[in-house]
Amino acid sequence: MCLPNLHSMVLHPAEYVQSSIDIFSEIFLLSTLKYFKLTYQMRIYEDSLSSYSWQYGHSTIEHLTINTCFPDSLLIDLLVCFPNLRRLSINYLTHSHFDDTKLRISQSSKDLKCVTLKLDLITFNIFEKIIQNFFYYVEILQTVTQYDSAYLDAK
Repeated sequence: MCLPNLHSMVLHPAEYVQSSIDIFSEIFLLSTLKYFKLTYQMRIYEDSLSSYSWQYGHSTIEHLTINTCFPDSLLIDLLVCFPNLRRLSINYLTHSHFDDTKLRISQSSKDLKCVTLKLDLITFNIFEKIIQNFFYYVEILQTVTQYDSAYLDAK
């Protein structure tokens, strides 16, 4: 993809996406991109973005919006691939096989200040681990959930 001056992109494929890794691998090639909004539908979930983060390097994106079901197991990989994020919005962060062992190698980004998450079937215990390990420096956190009343009793 040859768009050397592109700073902002909104992508909404009309067809089902087989793998978002294909999309992200192309995005890594856009060295000046700062804003990226992605809306798509998938037939199946991916396993990992981490293999692509090493191959393509890190993205320069500072504001990322993902409007699709996004498994919580990919959150660590996402944050590694996008270390310059200042704003992150995920519409439908859904529960998958969250790997607690990855939490030990994760590091909270000091640049990430604003996070918006719509949670889908993520228990409060998992959500609490995500917050403690990834969003320590976040100043604005917006969440929406509808299935777990434990969120109402959190202290």
